[in-house]
Amino acid sequence: MANLPGPVMGSNAVGVPILTGQFANLSLVVEIAWGANLAADSGTWAWTDVTTDVQVDNNKMVSCSSGRRDERSVAGPASCTFSLDNRMNKYSASPLGLNWPNVKRGVPVRVRAILNDKSTTLFQGNAASLTPSFDSTGQYAIVNVVANGILRRLGQGNQAVQSTMRAYTPNVSNLVAYWPMEDGTSALSFASVTPGAAPITWTGTMQLHSNTTLVGSDALPVFSSATAIGAVPTYTATNAVQARLLVAWPAAGSALPDGTPLLRLFTTGSLAQWDLVYGTGGSLHVQAYDGTENLVFDSGAVGFSVDNTAGQVALSLSQSGSNIAVQFSTYTQGAGAAGYSNATVTGQTITAVTSFAILPNGGSTSVALGHLTIQSAATDIFENAQPVSAYDGETTDARQGRLLVLAGAESRGMFGSSTLTRMGPQKIDTVLNLIRECESTAVGLILDGHDASVTTWAHAALENLSTYITIDATSGAIVPPFEPTDDDQLLRNQWTVSQRNGGSVVYYDKTGTLGSNNVGLYADSETVNVSQNPNGSYTGALGIKALQDRAGWLVHEGTVEGYRYPTLEVAFHHTPSLLTNSLVIQAGGVGRIDITNLSTVYPQLQTGTISLLVVGLSHTINQFLWTTTFNCIPFDPWRVAVLAQTSGDTGEFIDHLDTSGSTLKTTADAGSSTLSVTTTTGPIWTTDPDDVPLTVSIGGLPVTVTAISGSSSPQTFTVDPTTVTKTLTAGLAVNVWKPPVLAIGGTS
Repeated sequence: MANLPGPVMGSNAVGVPILTGQFANLSLVVEIAWGANLAADSGTWAWTDVTTDVQVDNNKMVSCSSGRRDERSVAGPASCTFSLDNRMNKYSASPLGLNWPNVKRGVPVRVRAILNDKSTTLFQGNAASLTPSFDSTGQYAIVNVVANGILRRLGQGNQAVQSTMRAYTPNVSNLVAYWPMEDGTSALSFASVTPGAAPITWTGTMQLHSNTTLVGSDALPVFSSATAIGAVPTYTATNAVQARLLVAWPAAGSALPDGTPLLRLFTTGSLAQWDLVYGTGGSLHVQAYDGTENLVFDSGAVGFSVDNTAGQVALSLSQSGSNIAVQFSTYTQGAGAAGYSNATVTGQTITAVTSFAILPNGGSTSVALGHLTIQSAATDIFENAQPVSAYDGETTDARQGRLLVLAGAESRGMFGSSTLTRMGPQKIDTVLNLIRECESTAVGLILDGHDASVTTWAHAALENLSTYITIDATSGAIVPPFEPTDDDQLLRNQWTVSQRNGGSVVYYDKTGTLGSNNVGLYADSETVNVSQNPNGSYTGALGIKALQDRAGWLVHEGTVEGYRYPTLEVAFHHTPSLLTNSLVIQAGGVGRIDITNLSTVYPQLQTGTISLLVVGLSHTINQFLWTTTFNCIPFDPWRVAVLAQTSGDTGEFIDHLDTSGSTLKTTADAGSSTLSVTTTTGPIWTTDPDDVPLTVSIGGLPVTVTAISGSSSPQTFTVDPTTVTKTLTAGLAVNVWKPPVLAIGGTS
């Protein structure tokens, strides 16, 4: 049992040195942000170095992990465990403890590695428990610390995010009162969420919580024959009044009777009553009355064509000199456009609103209404257009960031955010489920444990990654056993992808090597939330096209050939040269590792370079050892075709077109430097020197081609003889080796 050695010397040094036999300047830092305000920017937190109290006991050390297990799982909360020496009572949740009252669950915890003065966060999260205990000898007190990334907190409980209108509206400017009207079927009135505002009451028949047309709201009431009234709390008058309502208008055949007041405001000033009136054909007009109910102003009907639409309607009144400026407007959800009408009432005044009535004349209707707001300033109806439409058309990046802030976390952008899927309307669900919906719709990857929020990789950021680490299998860097997996657990050759509350597409592979004709049907399905709105001011894959892209990619990913290598363990105390680039992977949680010469060590395994995509990793560290286990998936599906430059471009991901059919004309011995290839169908192979080198597959063997000659079939391939590792018999198929595919559709 021992504490770690003393801190690194230096003016700004923190932590303690580790692996001193391999590194001249590597330190481990364990920190706790006592008393941190979790609602404040994490950059303001003050971190306390506790590394010298971290225990090394029976090989128990700092252990941390994050990320996914494989391509079909999702990342759980990152985790970190270590023990602290508590003999001085530093870490007790007791008034006698030296850090009381800040020793508590939720306190931020961070583990860093500093290599050559460059810091990399290995874990950041919050303490889930700080449990008092004793060391393995039972001699002195310790505290066992378990910390997790923010996904743990987001996954606790089952509280759903409110409707987008309900979440947004309480924060609008100049709000006087707000009644969501999403109340349940047993409600006796509509409660206000504004302090001091009395509930709305009604008479007549009301179908509570029954209409779901408005995507930005929970179910709203239908005013079958009801009239509702309410009082506005007293507020400081600003000589401006604004009222807004969400409305699901019936079709023309069941519309409100001509001349029906939809909303009536009672105001102070020279005019006492203002009516927003429905007219036949979906028109609206405004009427104003004095204190003796004499009609003073009528705007005349304006053809808004509201019949059979859903959205928001607004009435704004503001003093302009000795006149009142009147504006009434509508916004249709999903349409991306609003309608306005402006008028002036001369020689009159407006001060404040005191009360209101909804459908004051009653009558049999099927109109649904909700989210009534009263404001003390006139603003544009586009102010809350996004929540009205439940943020339909919002990028996955923007939605995730907004949801994180809503959950009290820090907003984070996505890696690769230049090509992002557009989300459909946001539903009512938990924050974690809604963030997961962003992940699946974007075909992305969400991790935590790297900072105070989440780390998200959009699909485009995972495509064509450069190699971070190249490991020569003959170097002994890989900790045995490094064993492949060959099973059908992740095989999928048919996918049905459905839009939530929308259509679906089916994509399948029948004839490929892992197609249903050859291995049987492996079908799966999922539901995503892609925008289907064609009216947004953006372009890209929407609706069915986006579903097709998604389904095609999933089949592509689910039929990748070859072995899978789920884990790769590397001991950096044995191979210190690999640590620097490993820390680059750790910083973002994702990276590419290439393994060369594997068949030299394991002749039974495939030849050529094996490329793996890291989607998760775990570290075990003490004074003398550092091992990292990488959770890996095949990188090959993420090779996306790139068009070559006009000359001199031999990039790894250049798209090489295949022939419709080519075979080896004559048998070639191992080590041959030339091959004769016959093209049986379609154009012959390119002879342009700028198109080589390229790799072809001959009977499943990757062969590097350095030149092609011949203007007709058969052609001569000059090849790297070291890649012809066995006899190739005549008649074997010749194809492009692992041809890149087209990138999944996105928007910009």
